[in-house]
Amino acid sequence: MTFHSNDIRNDKLLTRYYLDKFPIPVWEWSRQMQEILYRHPHRAEDFARSFSRNQFVAKTWALETMQTIPAPELDDNPVFTICGSWYGTIFVPLIRYIFGNNTKMNLVDFDKGALEMAGQLHGRKTIKHFHLDLNWDLHRVKRMSTDILINTSMEHLYPWTNESFGGKLCVFQSNNFTQDHAHINCSETLEEFVESMNMDEVYYSGEIPFHDFDDFHKRFMVIGRK
Repeated sequence: MTFHSNDIRNDKLLTRYYLDKFPIPVWEWSRQMQEILYRHPHRAEDFARSFSRNQFVAKTWALETMQTIPAPELDDNPVFTICGSWYGTIFVPLIRYIFGNNTKMNLVDFDKGALEMAGQLHGRKTIKHFHLDLNWDLHRVKRMSTDILINTSMEHLYPWTNESFGGKLCVFQSNNFTQDHAHINCSETLEEFVESMNMDEVYYSGEIPFHDFDDFHKRFMVIGRK
């Protein structure tokens, strides 16, 4: 079989087309993983866990459901603040895929090393990084320029029952998986979680399986204004 220059050029264009359409640039994860294994081998497992199936389910569920909410922010170049952002391996590329590559985001996390790697992975042009302890520095989050506030790990934090974010659109998740010692604020049921969030207005609440091991443990989500 003989290949012509036009065939090669068309193949390159086709490859570029599919790469551009791919919602998450996993090839960047490969590059980052290689650097982690070389420079920070103690972080390899932690980085791999950031894009586990469980994490994919939680993040895609949040973004898919959020887009069904009748909120004007979603149609007007929203600024996202992601609390407990970790490496941003899923949220950042998906938000860019849905809302555009120039979407502004604030990544907030207690893990300074994870934020530094997030900067290497996603760039810093439209993303700001904040090394904060959300249990003590929440007042700084409230002062950020934000349209949509996301936190999919409320189980790790002290209750936000009495906190107010000025009516911002909020997407919060928690679970009833108390076996993890880092889960200091689990809710037993969806109803308990929704009540603990004390939203001014609730657009959506629901639950899905927390993992595939049993039918008891659930992940909870509430979307509304607070």
